[in-house]
Amino acid sequence: MENIKTLEDVYKILFLEQCNNELLSVVKMYFIAHDPIYKRIVKFYYYDVRAAKCSFNISATEYQGICYKIRTDVAGLVRDYYTNRANTIKESKNVSDFLTYKSNNIKKQY
Repeated sequence: MENIKTLEDVYKILFLEQCNNELLSVVKMYFIAHDPIYKRIVKFYYYDVRAAKCSFNISATEYQGICYKIRTDVAGLVRDYYTNRANTIKESKNVSDFLTYKSNNIKKQY
C-alpha cells in the first residue's frame, strides 16, 4: 500500500506510474475532475512557495491549501481503494493475494 505523505508520493503514482493500473485510473480520474493547476502542482512538486507563487500565479496560502488538499484526497483514495480491494478478496474463495490479504488458515489450505 502506498503511503502518501508528500506531493512526491503523488507524483510517483501519477507520472511515474509506480502502482497498479486500477489505482492509477482512480488517481487520474481525480485529477480530471479537478482544475488543471492541481496536476501542474504535482508535476512541479519540488517548487518552493516563492517559485510556485510566480509560476502558478496564486497566493502562498492558496498554494499550500491546494497542496494539502491534493495530499489528503489522494491518500483517501488510496486508502479506500485498498480497503475495497481487501474486502473483495475476503469475500472471494480460494484467492491468495499476498500484497493485501493474509489468511489465518494458510496451513489448512495446503
